[in-house]
Parts: sequence; C-alpha cells; structure tokens
Amino acid sequence: MVEALPAKQRLGLAWALDQWANWTTDTSLSSRPEFIEILSNGISNHSFLVQSAKQQFVVRLERENISALNLNRKREWQAHSIAWQHKLAPLPVYQNINHGVFVSEYIPQTSYGVAPNIAKTAELLINIHKLPTLCSELDIIKQAKYYRELALFHQPGKKIYIEKIWNLFLAPAENAIVLCTEKVFCHNDLLRANRLLKEDKLIAIDWEYANMSDPFFDMAAIIEGDHLNQEETQNLFDIYTAENHIEKAEKRLILNVELYRYIDLLWHLATDI
Repeated sequence: MVEALPAKQRLGLAWALDQWANWTTDTSLSSRPEFIEILSNGISNHSFLVQSAKQQFVVRLERENISALNLNRKREWQAHSIAWQHKLAPLPVYQNINHGVFVSEYIPQTSYGVAPNIAKTAELLINIHKLPTLCSELDIIKQAKYYRELALFHQPGKKIYIEKIWNLFLAPAENAIVLCTEKVFCHNDLLRANRLLKEDKLIAIDWEYANMSDPFFDMAAIIEGDHLNQEETQNLFDIYTAENHIEKAEKRLILNVELYRYIDLLWHLATDI
C-alpha cells in the first residue's frame, strides 16, 4: 500500500503521478497511474511500479543528498533517449530534474539464466558503443578525485585508506588514458541489474553514468560488477574484439579492470554517507 511508504517518498510519488498528463507514452493515458509496488531502493534512487489501464511504468525518485554525487540528469535523459531510439533502452516517459523524477516504460525483469549470457551482453556492449556521440566525455581522474574528496569529507577517520586507494588508482588510470585513442558512447554501469531481456535481446536501464569514455572501462564494469570468471571474461573480450579490432586491446582491458576496482572502492566510500 502506498500509505506504508515513508512520507517523503509518498509525497514525491504522488507529485510524479499528478504529472501524468505530461507523460509521453505509446498510447495516451486516460487516467492517473496507480501505485503497484516498490521495485527497488538503491543508493541513488527509489523505484516504483505504477499502472494506468494496461500500461505499466517505472517511477524513479532521486534519493535525498544524492546531488552530492554530481550526477548529470540532463545528460542521462539524452543518453537514455538516444539508446531508446536505437532499441537499446525502455521508452523514456517523463523527467523533472528539480523534483528528481524520472519515468520510463516498465519491462518485466525476465530471468535470462543464472549465469550471465555473455553473447547477449557482448552484443549489447557492441551496440551501445556504436551509438551517436554524447555531449560530454568522462574524465576518469577528475571523477575519481571527486569521489576521493567526498569520501574524505564524510569519512575523515578513513583518510589513510582513502589516500591509499587514490594512489593505487592513479597509475593504471594515467596509463589507460594514454592508450585510449578514441572514446565512444558508454553506459559505464552495465551491471546485470541494469540489463533486461526484451524480445530475446538485452536492453539497458539506468543511464545516469553514460558518457563518452573508454570502451574497455565499460567492459571492466561488467567484468568486475558481475564477478565474471576467467572463461567468461575471455569470451566477452573475444566476442567484442572480433567485432572491434582495437590496438593493444588486452592491455587496455587489464588497465581498466584495475582502475575500475579502485574507482569503485572510492565510489562506495563516497556514498557511505
């Protein structure tokens, strides 16, 4: 029941649903959508399933204080919209940055096996990297430095550990930057939880970290985030590089896996607030 939600979530959801006449949908809505259930409560967002007639949507509300992570919601909408145009994301329905609201089409989260489907994941990664240019690039060192500063501010007692992670991050990051001759459209958070099966193909949700960046950083996020074993990692790499012949690909992946581990640690230290 919606009444059981915390007051701020309940009010935020009610406001979002009141905007239903402004939602862009496949079929025009005839009534205000109704709350069905909570889908998730992540670090960045609260997500809810809502329904109007036979149409279902995900209403995502930004969590309090998430502005500290410096997420670019305008860029997220642009990235999600481009991906949707190429059938790689659900329909984007509505956004209000000031109220922290993002609404999209709901895709039932069908299971596609216990183990990651490497072939489908590689296909999704390849197709994302073919998307048109975004308006901004990821500066990986600047981003990691921001997480470091945020972590130091909120967790001064962990300063020695935070600085150790920062120093370990710098060398692989600097080397990866030197080897990256071309940045491409990347999701940058293409973990299993952000991949959905639709009509026998994978699509992606949560494009909040999308940017022009190193394609092997995008691959590293999958490898590390999904805890792929050596065989799965090799299969993903082989399928991807068979389609994209990139110089020093193996070395670039090794560097990006290493730097991803460290920036992920800094992100978790920054978000433990």
